[in-house]
Amino acid sequence: MAAQNVDSTLKGPGPATLCTATPPLDSTLAPAVPKVVIAGGVQRVLPACIIPLSPTSALIHSLLVPGLGEYMLNRHKSAMIFFGVETAAGLMVIKSRSDLYAAKAARRDTVLAPLTDSTGRPVIDPVTGQQKTGYQPRNKNIADRVRARRTHLEDWIAGMLFNHLFSGADAWVAANLADFNANVNVTAVGRGVQVAARIAW
Repeated sequence: MAAQNVDSTLKGPGPATLCTATPPLDSTLAPAVPKVVIAGGVQRVLPACIIPLSPTSALIHSLLVPGLGEYMLNRHKSAMIFFGVETAAGLMVIKSRSDLYAAKAARRDTVLAPLTDSTGRPVIDPVTGQQKTGYQPRNKNIADRVRARRTHLEDWIAGMLFNHLFSGADAWVAANLADFNANVNVTAVGRGVQVAARIAW
């Protein structure tokens, strides 16, 4: 990998970044030029730029609303993914909570019925010799699902919290790399691959 001199007069579009170009404070000062270029020359020298969103602000935005920080950083596909996951998880939380309330209501809805043991045989009162009776849920199948449905609700809530944290971390990293101008190409060569990176700063 050899070092190459960069001609600042080269023209043409270079790899895009999330920076908003701004004029330098002193127009007499020449922009900094990298001394070493990896895998090719730099087509243009980046001017001073302003990141659309600071890393801390991006983190807070995406922690509150997953995908918002990515959207403000012009990463629309990532924003759609995080927001879509948040919407789906939110709908499942609502459904799981409704199912849990239904199971609790079924547990409270009882009727007086003959008691049976675990094998289905009637439970006999040794004093009267008659089958015992007691209050049992009208819909035992749903009433027995309270614990399982509570677990489902907790799982979906945990999934929503994870989506908030992951979106916040992704937005924080994206904001930190917003002014990093790089282009990486991967090409198949025989039985292997060749990785070429072009970096400018």
